[in-house]
Amino acid sequence: MQKNIKIWLAKHTAGIRILFWLYAVTLTWLLLRRSQKKDLELLNIDFGFLYNDKIVHTTTFLLLTLLGIFSFSRTKPIIFVIIFTVYGILIEFLQGYMKLGRTFEYSDMLCDFIGCLIGLTITKIIQVKNS
Repeated sequence: MQKNIKIWLAKHTAGIRILFWLYAVTLTWLLLRRSQKKDLELLNIDFGFLYNDKIVHTTTFLLLTLLGIFSFSRTKPIIFVIIFTVYGILIEFLQGYMKLGRTFEYSDMLCDFIGCLIGLTITKIIQVKNS
């Protein structure tokens, strides 16, 4: 079954690449738009129990890394970890600079990096099991 994953990925590289670019553009828009937190506060609903910012950052960058590595399989995977970590750092600086209700946080940068490392680990596991 694990060999099937590699075959499936090879057959669907073009679709995964399209998904990667759509995800990257949408992610950038979501991370740089005005904060919607005040809109939620007007509804008097506490979403705190459903939402953990650090888990969201980690998961978001894990998926970004997986899509990047699977989209461009000829590129060394560590390159994506570096590029997406720098991207996460840049996004945090822009959030702090743009003053749109978002905040600059070092912990978000760390979670972005951890998500990239988890994505790298998952791809390495898939590659080893399929060799």
